[in-house]
Amino acid sequence: NSYNELTVASGFDVDLLGPGKLGDRLTASGRVVSQGSRMGLYDIEVSNQGGERIAVFRGRSYRMKGKQVVT
Repeated sequence: NSYNELTVASGFDVDLLGPGKLGDRLTASGRVVSQGSRMGLYDIEVSNQGGERIAVFRGRSYRMKGKQVVT
């Protein structure tokens, strides 16, 4: 919704690659893979303080063109 147009999730996948442990400091970093006029694709990686990836997320969105979130 950062473009002030109503956007909803159309699907996602999460793969858990390793365990998170008590006391771990987790960091998520994301990037836009593709952003069209209606559809978006996003990848997020979660890693621990040692730089080990513990999860990956891929999300898909659908933008409802012309429907503003805030007027």
